[in-house]
Amino acid sequence: MPRPELGPIAVGDPVIVTINNLQGAVDLVSATITKINPVWLVITQTSPSGRRAREWRMRRDSQRERDGLDPYEDQFATPAQHNWDRRLAFATTHLAAQGIELQATSPWNDPDRRILLADLIRQHTTTEA
Repeated sequence: MPRPELGPIAVGDPVIVTINNLQGAVDLVSATITKINPVWLVITQTSPSGRRAREWRMRRDSQRERDGLDPYEDQFATPAQHNWDRRLAFATTHLAAQGIELQATSPWNDPDRRILLADLIRQHTTTEA
């Protein structure tokens, strides 16, 4: 199953913002859509105490702060997209732990197929163990 598209969004919808810093650390922040324009969205972090915290202006098309070319840009994902991204990261880690390195030209290097391959290997190793 491919990564879910952004699809229709509305003010108040929850999103997960990934904050990248130059040291390579990543923070995940729960936030909501607070304003929608044709190109830009305003996303606001809500602190546990209910106070507003950080606010981002992100593009709807790239789901990032700018054009999506800078790998250190903050970005957002819907909960469904975030779950899919986590599955892909887990699949990649699991394959590497099994000693499987996929060539760039391999048909199994496609993200959806990588998840499928990791699931198949995991099913086989857990039933055989």
